[in-house]
Amino acid sequence: MKKINLLVLLLLAGLFSAQEVNRFFYEMTFKPSKDSANKVEKELTVLDVWKDKSVYRDYMAVSQDSLMKAFMEQAKRTGNMFDQEKFGLKQGKFTYSIVKPYPIKEVAYEDFILEKKFVYKEPVKLDWKIETDKATIENYSTQKATTSFGGRNWIAWFTTDIPFADGPYKFYGLPGLIVKIEDAQNHYQWVLKGNEKLSEEKATPYMDKMMKEFGAGNGIEVTREKFDKAYQAYKQDPFASIKTHFNNPAMKEYKLPDGSYFVDKIKEAEVKLKKFLNENNNPIELK
Repeated sequence: MKKINLLVLLLLAGLFSAQEVNRFFYEMTFKPSKDSANKVEKELTVLDVWKDKSVYRDYMAVSQDSLMKAFMEQAKRTGNMFDQEKFGLKQGKFTYSIVKPYPIKEVAYEDFILEKKFVYKEPVKLDWKIETDKATIENYSTQKATTSFGGRNWIAWFTTDIPFADGPYKFYGLPGLIVKIEDAQNHYQWVLKGNEKLSEEKATPYMDKMMKEFGAGNGIEVTREKFDKAYQAYKQDPFASIKTHFNNPAMKEYKLPDGSYFVDKIKEAEVKLKKFLNENNNPIELK
């Protein structure tokens, strides 16, 4: 009997300790290039609300776990990390994630510059002006609010029906979840499209688990200024930090299992990356 009671207590403890994560799906509509005002793209993004934080990122970062796991296992066997597209893995529109620890005093911006993960933290002060205008958006009763942030003027619609003072990207601080937000020039817009509840285990992407396992989950913390400087240098020459290795004669002759030269694959990847970085020159934050 004592053993049974102990088992019940352990099961109950497990149930109470397991926390649900609220995942909110936002459709982001944006103009990636300031040089091509007519080009508009859409990307599905997610805001995961945990007990002690929220995490915002591209949906692609959390939706390809089974494919990513299979690809990484194959890459370990073959040494070929260049066949992601052939494997069915899709590239998201952005690689960064935004973490807001509760209560929100500062926002953490996490992104990769080549193989290294960098993090900068900053206080984000949003001076919201709540208006009297109300509207029904995506079946939610919402109220209008405005603010200025990152060199743009923003119009938001929030709902008190969902009691989270949070939203996509770095936006937060209204008396309810942001359902829609857009800048005055219509360069960026987010609209809430749905939500679901997940276990913490399911809400944690495979790559996050892998990086934590290898001790690389936290990233290198730098200032915002240093990050911006490093990112600009990265855009100019994405593979600068590893190019010296290509001068090695053995590396020049190294072939992948499919018969292609490793150096040629690197050059192809660099061309694609430069094109992507240069075409996406209309940032959310102008300053």
